[in-house]
Amino acid sequence: MVLKTDSFPAQITQQEADRLLRKDFNKAIRAAERLTDLTGNKKIAVAHFIFAKGVGRFMRSNLRQMVNNHQPIDNEILKWCYYTKPNGTKVKSEYSYRIRVWELEMYKRNDAPLNLVQQVNNHLFLAMN
Repeated sequence: MVLKTDSFPAQITQQEADRLLRKDFNKAIRAAERLTDLTGNKKIAVAHFIFAKGVGRFMRSNLRQMVNNHQPIDNEILKWCYYTKPNGTKVKSEYSYRIRVWELEMYKRNDAPLNLVQQVNNHLFLAMN
């Protein structure tokens, strides 16, 4: 998260960008730990959702209730790929949809030996292509 008091040079190195991304994602992981009892890939998936949509939105969501009640989240998480146009029309974002599908796949995956950095990097690569 960039604050008004933050300042950055015109360019930052890849290493600095990675450090900032990890710092922000770690905040999302801590929020997922605080707000759920999840572990492993489920925690990573929810942390990514929090990273993308914000902790406040997750806290107020039906998704959080479903996660904490150990209910299937398939339909609920896929609702989070829409945006509202100025005229009030809801539109599906294919980009957001692909991200929610990735989060759902991660949530449902058995805990595999991929480490956190590999999982997030794999997602970022897929989301950009």
